[in-house]
Amino acid sequence: MDGGSVGLFFILAVVAIIWWFYNESVRHRKHREKVQQDVALIAANSSGLTIDNRKRAVDYMWTILEPVHTVLGIEALVVVYLSRDNAIIYTDVRFGDSTSVSFPPSEIESDAVNHQAKKVVLGHNHPGNHTVPSDNDVHHCVSVYESLTSQDIQLIDDLVVCGQQLRSIMNTHRFKNMLKEY
Repeated sequence: MDGGSVGLFFILAVVAIIWWFYNESVRHRKHREKVQQDVALIAANSSGLTIDNRKRAVDYMWTILEPVHTVLGIEALVVVYLSRDNAIIYTDVRFGDSTSVSFPPSEIESDAVNHQAKKVVLGHNHPGNHTVPSDNDVHHCVSVYESLTSQDIQLIDDLVVCGQQLRSIMNTHRFKNMLKEY
């Protein structure tokens, strides 16, 4: 091969790689949009369902989180706003990346007040399939707890859900200790 042929080969290889990455990006974006639409549909059709025990809370959370967890491999946070008798008023889902998801406590508080919720349940997944809450998870839970308590709204629990495994952040010593320091 002469120098011109090598240069042309190199350019074609770079174009092929760029084209492949572009197609993968488009495919991933469409896949993510489809999962987000499916999750939004589940959440929109859940109004009035009752969450009166932990099993129902976990089952509901996992119905929403499972496609995000297994198909997209990203974190998502589910916030379920409940009436006094534990009926779902509204469900909000936020999507993150492979290591985190953001939903400021002030927004959760504002949404709870706007929806006239009396109780709230949080749940999120860890794509690494471990249910041990991070320091950020515990801090977020404490902040949400304090924010909701100031409005006389009960935070029932904050769950890390990965398949059939789950962990309550509110039942950890770290949560209780951090709450004392608040």
